[in-house]
Amino acid sequence: MKHTITNMTYARTPDAYTSHRDEFKSLAHRGDRTELWDYFVKNWDECCEM
Repeated sequence: MKHTITNMTYARTPDAYTSHRDEFKSLAHRGDRTELWDYFVKNWDECCEM
């Protein structure tokens, strides 16, 4: 998961960010857990700058 977060952080294009974000979403939803994903969307997803 750390690798995916790093990829989101250093994404060079909006499309790359979206791709890595989707990968993070699938990892964060494993085992019917949504707390990490919910936290990310609420606190970080809108903060990205390209």
